[in-house]
Amino acid sequence: MFFVMIGPDILGLFILVIATNLVWTDRLLEDWRRFCLKKQVLLIAIILILEIASAFFQQETGASHLLLNKLVNMLGFALAPFVGFELVFLCGEHKIEKKKIYYLPLWIWILLCFVSMWNGWIFKVTEEIHYQRGVLFFLAPFFLLYGVFLLFYFIKKSIIEYAYEEKKFIVLIFGIITFGGIIQTQFRYSLFIWPCVAVAILVYYFFLRHQKIQFDQLTNVRDRKSFMERMQSLGPQIPVTIFMFDINQLKQVNDNYGHSEGDLYILEAVGLIKICLEKYGTIYRIGGDEFVVLCPEMVEVDLKMALHRLKMENHKLFRHEQGAYPKNILSYGYSQYTGEEEDSL
Repeated sequence: MFFVMIGPDILGLFILVIATNLVWTDRLLEDWRRFCLKKQVLLIAIILILEIASAFFQQETGASHLLLNKLVNMLGFALAPFVGFELVFLCGEHKIEKKKIYYLPLWIWILLCFVSMWNGWIFKVTEEIHYQRGVLFFLAPFFLLYGVFLLFYFIKKSIIEYAYEEKKFIVLIFGIITFGGIIQTQFRYSLFIWPCVAVAILVYYFFLRHQKIQFDQLTNVRDRKSFMERMQSLGPQIPVTIFMFDINQLKQVNDNYGHSEGDLYILEAVGLIKICLEKYGTIYRIGGDEFVVLCPEMVEVDLKMALHRLKMENHKLFRHEQGAYPKNILSYGYSQYTGEEEDSL
């Protein structure tokens, strides 16, 4: 019975070994994202090992095994919400670190898990070393999914703008986790949810790699291929405001100061576009000095504000080591795209 119970956890650890090897040797993802993935893999591995330890101690009797069983259950429950919470960092939302209020539910949950070793609110282990759910166990799913709720809150705009292929990844990831949750809820002694999370992390790694090849390496905005796919997915029911940009005098900057300075000049231009338009839509690099921003359902007030800010920001001087770039770093225009006619753009 013991080996049947821990079988999924062993499989989950094996999957994490594969994920670790892939992340360790990956050179496509940024270093900080690889570091976040490694932390996620380690955290899930610890939870799986604690789950295996809990199943092992249930086969034994005695005061020492009772205490150890309570301890591993407490640690397993306490660590679980951090898996979803760490996903927020993995998606690049580091600003969460500055708002300590987001950590409050995690500390409340840790306290509840700790006191449950004695009062059995979340879980209890009987003198016969039998695990039971406590009277407040119904709170567990809410705390476990806390990080997922935060993740959706921070990246809801990105999810809407995901391409069809990316959305399939997201559906698959959450489908796997949901499957594990349903199985473990229906069959109390089946350990499926964390092995499924391990599989989901492996799928998420491939999702990140898929995303990475859709982005321009210099500017970290989406590339021409992503732009064409997005345009094909737009229908007449979603009016889109399209801003088109050309970087002025890029060739002169490259000729006079070198291509390294030219890259910085491009990044200055992209930074200007982001300041003015990123909150309204998605930026694409469709050529060497050409960028497009797609802004679905942009209202007239936002359009006027964006145009005004573009005019103000574009007139500023951008400094560099040899002096200053020319004013009006960008030439731009905009158009309303309805999708009704093939040549309406």
